[in-house]
Formats: sequence, structure tokens, C-alpha cells
Amino acid sequence: MTMRIKPMVCLLCFLCAPLQARDPFHPLGTDRCAQPQASQEEWRLMGVLGREGDYRAWLVHKPQHTVIAINQQQPQPLPGWQLLTLNPQELTLRLESDCTDLRWRFHLHGASRD
Repeated sequence: MTMRIKPMVCLLCFLCAPLQARDPFHPLGTDRCAQPQASQEEWRLMGVLGREGDYRAWLVHKPQHTVIAINQQQPQPLPGWQLLTLNPQELTLRLESDCTDLRWRFHLHGASRD
């Protein structure tokens, strides 16, 4: 009996070897490397107020007319995005992903650009 089990166990191990381990906290059926559904052109930086260390900014999603308030004490202003810089002239967000280093940089109109 043990002679039959050993080849079956070996076959099972051989067949399961190519399967990748998955993140148990990531929902099934979703792509970890998916790009954001909206493009940067759909968003606009409307204003920045405050002083050093306590700036607040407002992003507007043009198609839906949604306003998102962002401040430096809130490191994740949007799900999946991380606040990198916020100063009187610009706002920079980074997509939190293992696959890409996508950054969106917003400037106020009339501010100098790089």
C-alpha cells in the first residue's frame, strides 16, 4: 500500500509546484497590477491652503464633479494612493503597487512647472 502512495504523493507535488502562492488578504479575481481606472487628466488641483507642515489641498474629479480634500496628516487620501508631497505649488500622489511606480503630479495653474 505504501508503494502506491509514494508515487501519488510525488505526482501531486509535481503538479502543484508551478502554482504561485497568493496573498491571502487580496481578494480573488482582482488584478494586483491593474492600472487606475481614471486618468490624471480627469483630476485637477483646485487649491492649496495652510502653512509648512499643515497644508490642505482640494482635488476635483472633473467627470463626476467630486471634490477630495487632502491634508498632510492623511497619508492615504484615496484608496490605493499615497501622498508624497504637498506644498503651496503642487501635490504628488503615488499608486501603492508591487508592479509599478506610478506617480501623479498636480500643479496649480500659474505655478512654475518642472
